[in-house]
Amino acid sequence: MSWFAADGLRFAGEHSEMSDHATSTRPQTANCKPSAEFELAAGSVVGRDHLRAARNGHDAFHVESRDDVIAAVVCDGCGSAPDSEIGAKLGAAIVARALARCGGDWESAVAEIASRLQGIDAITPSSDSFFFTIVAAVIDPQQTTILVRGDGFFVINGERQSLGPFPGNAPPYFAYEPQLDVARVIETPAVDHIILGTDGAPMDESWTDDRYFANPDAVRRALFRMQPRDDATIVSLRRRA
Repeated sequence: MSWFAADGLRFAGEHSEMSDHATSTRPQTANCKPSAEFELAAGSVVGRDHLRAARNGHDAFHVESRDDVIAAVVCDGCGSAPDSEIGAKLGAAIVARALARCGGDWESAVAEIASRLQGIDAITPSSDSFFFTIVAAVIDPQQTTILVRGDGFFVINGERQSLGPFPGNAPPYFAYEPQLDVARVIETPAVDHIILGTDGAPMDESWTDDRYFANPDAVRRALFRMQPRDDATIVSLRRRA
């Protein structure tokens, strides 16, 4: 389990990974600095189809905070690619860090992400490991931007937006063509809450309820009780009252 709280910014989350036992878990970390405006809750579980096949979960999330910018990312690795959970975990961190420090220059962020992934790819057994989707939110004091590549969903102030499905269940992974599409831009003072999810997570759950911020493991537990077929990951950000 990973838990972080610092002067107003709360991070709660745990990433579950199936290996020899269904209960095995591996924590994820987030580099979060103080924010008086938003609190976060997050969690991830392995889907029951993956558990039945004794396969790892392929989802990942990462939250990065630098100065007055928060970047949150969820990634879903390609289920048919070898070791895609590794690519998704590394990718989520690389994407979040690039977005947090790019100053709104998305082309620069894309170039940094592509460069770092290429560097890692050079020392990994299979380049297919880096097929993963991206749903990201970048919040700075003036503007909030949703950037996407592939499937998943996001919610802003109760307005839901599903991404995909794509023909042949083949989303346009970042590795196919390095780019991020700007899906939504909104002034940050108007943001009450944002939810990011992979395509296996339920979009209609009230992920901003108090119970998900009261316990660092609440999101993961809720996802586990829902027993989704596919891996499921949620990152929920809400403005402090």
